[in-house]
Amino acid sequence: MCTVSVIPLPDRRGYRLVTNRDELKTRPPALRPRLHTPEPDLSAIWPVDPDAGGTWIATSDHQLTLCTMNINPDPRPAPPADDIRRSRGMVIPTLINSNSARHAIERLESFNLDQFKCFRLIAVDHDRVLDAVWDQSELFITDRPLESVCFATSGIGDHRVQARVTFFDWWSDGAPLTPERQDAFHHHRWPERGEISVNMHRAEARTVSITSVEVPADDDTTMIYRDEQRHATTHRLETRAQPARHARV
Repeated sequence: MCTVSVIPLPDRRGYRLVTNRDELKTRPPALRPRLHTPEPDLSAIWPVDPDAGGTWIATSDHQLTLCTMNINPDPRPAPPADDIRRSRGMVIPTLINSNSARHAIERLESFNLDQFKCFRLIAVDHDRVLDAVWDQSELFITDRPLESVCFATSGIGDHRVQARVTFFDWWSDGAPLTPERQDAFHHHRWPERGEISVNMHRAEARTVSITSVEVPADDDTTMIYRDEQRHATTHRLETRAQPARHARV
């Protein structure tokens, strides 16, 4: 379903997250990112999935970025009953007003998770990379310092695309990843192996967008959203540390 990578910026002065969103060709396209105000004194930017009105990625002027991935364990558990099921796309809009990555995950622990199908939530700030995996039975949380890391999932089975993670480790071996090399990783496709590539393509599905979020320690946050036609839009969000906070498109 997607590939997500996180890298520290040079001298650990912030971080950068990139996500490839992989979807079925029958799914309607997402709405481009725009400014949201989850609270009167909080600004955030995220694209919108028109199916349920949620999102898979958002960044706020707390310098917090959240990203979700559907996960596909083997065997797959039965989905929650229709009368209680909630869209996984609503997790991020509910949590993006958190003060930090750790705060977001702590709040997730208080959710009634039985309402949701399996997912992973990745939460990043200037200090930490946390990920929480809900498998419809337990919530597993990994808390790591800000470092280069990659996650990958696929509707054909998550175990089928772990080569992407191995490839990321090889791609970043020997030297810290630059934003340019991180972008090259997310655009990479193996000849004849499109179904397991980072920039994925198979008969019924493909990578529909690549979104990058760059959060320097002392400058504006930038979100760049590229759709499958490679049309790009750039959005900038001023941090809370600056006197006037607003988003500029």
